[in-house]
Amino acid sequence: MNGNQSENAYIILETLHKSRRYSVYKAKNQYTGNLVSIKTNVQRMRVDQILLQQMKSEVEAGLQLQHPHIRKILNIFQDGPAVFMVSDFVEGVSLSTLLNTPKLDISYEHALKWILQLLDALDHAHALHVWHLNLNPSHILITPGSDVKLFGFGKGPTEWKYAEAAQDRLHPVLFTAPEQFMGREPDGRADIYSLGVLAYLLLCGQFPWSLDLHETPTQQKQQTFQRPVSDPEILGARIPHWLFTVLNKCLMLDPARRFATPAEMLQALSIQQTIPFESCLAMPAPEVPARKVVVESLPELQKTAESEPAPQPETPPAKTPETEGQLEIPGLAPVVTETPAAAVPRAATPTQYQPPPPSKMQSAPVQSPRPTQPAAPKQPPVQTRQISELKKYFSVLKVISLLILAYIIVKYVIISDKPKFSKVDDSEEIAPSSRDFAVKNEPLSMIPIDGAQALIGHIGPEADDDEFPPREVALASFQIGAYEVTRREWAMATPGFVVDNSEEDLPMVDVTFYEVLEYCNEKSRMDGLKPCYEFLGDNVTCDFSANGYRLPTEAEWEYAARSAINGDFTLFSGSNAADEVAWYADNSDGKIHRVGKKEPNTLGLFDMSGNAAEWVWNWYLRYSSGMDLPHTGPDSGTDKVIRGGSWKQEARELRVTNRSHAKPLIQRNDLGFRVARSK
Repeated sequence: MNGNQSENAYIILETLHKSRRYSVYKAKNQYTGNLVSIKTNVQRMRVDQILLQQMKSEVEAGLQLQHPHIRKILNIFQDGPAVFMVSDFVEGVSLSTLLNTPKLDISYEHALKWILQLLDALDHAHALHVWHLNLNPSHILITPGSDVKLFGFGKGPTEWKYAEAAQDRLHPVLFTAPEQFMGREPDGRADIYSLGVLAYLLLCGQFPWSLDLHETPTQQKQQTFQRPVSDPEILGARIPHWLFTVLNKCLMLDPARRFATPAEMLQALSIQQTIPFESCLAMPAPEVPARKVVVESLPELQKTAESEPAPQPETPPAKTPETEGQLEIPGLAPVVTETPAAAVPRAATPTQYQPPPPSKMQSAPVQSPRPTQPAAPKQPPVQTRQISELKKYFSVLKVISLLILAYIIVKYVIISDKPKFSKVDDSEEIAPSSRDFAVKNEPLSMIPIDGAQALIGHIGPEADDDEFPPREVALASFQIGAYEVTRREWAMATPGFVVDNSEEDLPMVDVTFYEVLEYCNEKSRMDGLKPCYEFLGDNVTCDFSANGYRLPTEAEWEYAARSAINGDFTLFSGSNAADEVAWYADNSDGKIHRVGKKEPNTLGLFDMSGNAAEWVWNWYLRYSSGMDLPHTGPDSGTDKVIRGGSWKQEARELRVTNRSHAKPLIQRNDLGFRVARSK
């Protein structure tokens, strides 16, 4: 990393995390020796101005916060198109990792301690009008001293759409407040909801609702809008009843019914307050303009009654909006209708929840008026009036319910504009208006290859020990790119990626394995094909039945590179002389070259040996360790296979059977790829 004798000169020590948009490193200041955590946008996203602004917002929010349970943001700096956010390095483990650890038992004492520390941190942030809005286990570190460190403030309310959870059951969308999920403007009460979900998970070992684990995270999220919070006693979780009532209050769908601030929730926990139970599904009824509940204080009405004579029934006063809620009976003084309990002003005590001002609350349900004095002789007309008004109320409620149902059907069934988490979708990461494709999209040049029983590996004297014993694998028909993917072709499916005319035919290098998979999915969509790759955090699966672009498997690559259709075998792809078909250390002049400038093999494939080495799909495993595996290779591993050799390597590394490997997050200036498609 570039730097001078200043605070922005760092030595990278290790990679802590890698996602589709960010990399996080552990680093050391070159001059002070202090350890830091550095977050930067990955190469493919460095032209995304929206992502750049989000990182700046995160830094602006973080710089305001100085709290022992919030990770400290130090600064932000830029090195060319790369932006670096520097934070204190915190030794510890992610809470997400802890919760995903099998058979891990978090004690009641530890859970309650972490909840109180998180509340204290949120109280500090909210006092500065900084909301988190992305509170979930992946943004919490547990230190060796068993304390929490919270981070991730300032990311914005839609960040959950890009989240990558280690496992489906902890997907961050399940911690997102309902109003935030529905696209409404959230406030600090969204953090109260998220903390309620997290606290229930810590204390009870599962989410607060009974969810169908076979559904997608988005579908599970929608189930939470229809299911009450599970009673911990039914689950066998031994937590005090008062604590359950506190958590239940956090999980109200209606933000106005939750704790208004972290301080209020802290107070409830400190005094072990038992809160009157109501369903978390309770929502305020829509306001009915025809009736307006009078909420004048009773003492004022009593003073008025004592100082003024009761009005005469013969000349009842005309109704105004202020008196519309009063029930008038001939011969009696006006009687104030009963006000719903949620709307009655209460004395402000430490043990009671104080609702926000009426201007910020949604209207409470209107109850039928009941006289607080003995009924007058003419009761039947009053009952008729009550029944009539109830009918009006339920008619309005019915219409509104139908409108809500229609909205849900249009939004989630017809339009289907809902977040998806199973597959990489760059259309969510970059708004259509911000996409800037520098190169017109065109199809890639592909060569069809018929299926066969392919012989893979080599036993000759020049073979390495991971190339034998040779084995036969069954290959279905497929297509493979005639050329390595070029910078120009990369720009076709990468918004904002600008390529110089003099470099457009050079192989695209310096890309990670996962960035290549994203490109394949995006190019597939642009060409009207079904994407092959499905992402879940750092886990990726390939649908080989899909017709979109993908990386070739190791067996497909070697079979195509051998081009031994007639049984012929050459040391390099297309020739026994490296100079005829390959750019390598002896003839490359120390640089990469334009594709297609050497001779192709007999199938018409260029640069299978030399120029850029190429990622393939398989995890690396010695042939002797996995003789019975299909051509798609093992299901897991630490390194991905690399084939073909490059412009900087010796000739023996270019052999069609030679195998290399590297961590999937590595970037090299001699490592690129070519695509394949299932036929």
